Amino acid sequence: MKRFSLLAAVSKKVFLLFYFIPLGCFAAQIISIKGGDQNSVVTTFGIPVQEGSDVKVGQSLKTDYFSVCTIGWKDRGEEATLDSLSVVTLKNENPIVFELDRGKIEFSSKDFKVITKGGTFTSQTTGKFYASYSSSEQRYGAEQGDATLVLTPQNETYQLHSGEMVYVRANGVAEKRPITQDKNQEKK
Repeated sequence: MKRFSLLAAVSKKVFLLFYFIPLGCFAAQIISIKGGDQNSVVTTFGIPVQEGSDVKVGQSLKTDYFSVCTIGWKDRGEEATLDSLSVVTLKNENPIVFELDRGKIEFSSKDFKVITKGGTFTSQTTGKFYASYSSSEQRYGAEQGDATLVLTPQNETYQLHSGEMVYVRANGVAEKRPITQDKNQEKK
């Protein structure tokens, strides 16, 4: 009987060990911070984060005017880059879901989701994607790869393929167009 209880205790500890290992392996971390000073990326509570800091589900990050921050999952090879003046919250890690309150986020992974007040943008393949949100406009682009955009207020669905984007004006009017057209307008 003692042999059985010893075996049960050992197997329980082994189970717990393997149960909690994936949580550590897939944790999001700040991979890099470029530009700005040591306080250029903070949580919404104003606490500075540094390279190597863990990013937990439910945690919000805010970049300042000069900083660009990359969040990654080293064991999965996935990354997301926050542009300057961005505010995001990590909502889920498997699949990866960010809520973008302001600014721009770029990513390349399949099944990556970005939620804004204006809609939900999900990559269908690996590639190169971005979502930007401000009170005056929204942009969702698939530079490479395929993605789906569902605009919340209008309940419109757009399928984006390589080189396409959806531009949404402040009045809610959405227009699907080539990314090259968008880049040419920014230069003017």
